[in-house]
Amino acid sequence: MPHRRPSTPRAAVVRGTAGPDGRRAMTRAAAGALVLFSGGQDSTTCLALALDRYARVETIGFDYGQRHRIELDQRATIRESLRQNFPAWRERLGEDHLIRIEALAQISTTAMTHDVEFATDARGLPNTFVPGRNLMFLSLAAALAYRRGFKHIVGGMCETDFSGYPDCRDDTMKAMQLAVNLGMDSRFILETPLMWLDKAATWRLAETLGGTALVTLIVESTHSCYLGERARHDWGHGCGSCPACRLRAEGWRKYIASSEKHGPA
Repeated sequence: MPHRRPSTPRAAVVRGTAGPDGRRAMTRAAAGALVLFSGGQDSTTCLALALDRYARVETIGFDYGQRHRIELDQRATIRESLRQNFPAWRERLGEDHLIRIEALAQISTTAMTHDVEFATDARGLPNTFVPGRNLMFLSLAAALAYRRGFKHIVGGMCETDFSGYPDCRDDTMKAMQLAVNLGMDSRFILETPLMWLDKAATWRLAETLGGTALVTLIVESTHSCYLGERARHDWGHGCGSCPACRLRAEGWRKYIASSEKHGPA
């Protein structure tokens, strides 16, 4: 499927970003946001963006029996690092919520939840795709946002550098926003600030938000590797060969090459 940018005003509102770098000026300073926070590079960048944008930010994570559940252990480390090293965000970072969804592993046989080799099906879809995962995540996040009084729900879904997951597409996010708003009689805004950014641009966004300190935090503390390995590389920790590691490493190489050519953001 070719990548495309939404052209309608409604799509721009759903996407929740303004400008190619995914940033916009903070509006309604008293507003808050709930961030889908896995402990990976993308969700950490989204968390930093929300802390830069909103006065009150809480996080939600999901334990669904993932093989790389070490990412869940990294969440507390990242949150504490943000509090310690970014004073402007310290008071904005609120509660964390961890939701268990064992049913996802029970009804799937994907490489994300079972010890099987990575493979691609006839449609070109990798077996790391967990059917229903993001749909369930967003439904539960909306339910929590409803109870916590948040209008904005922020997720790291991306249609530019991704593995072809249909539940990461912009059309899916539009449909989910409509569904949760109808089902809960609310006006949630599902923000996906990385939707049209490649991984190099995501690294650059982190630098823009928090300088080299945030880039270093992402390298040292986040986890994206599907196998849960913590071998050290220049771009962070991981096996170096799974789809997530390859995307992250390639984005890092392009980011470093761009930084050397044009200088820091």
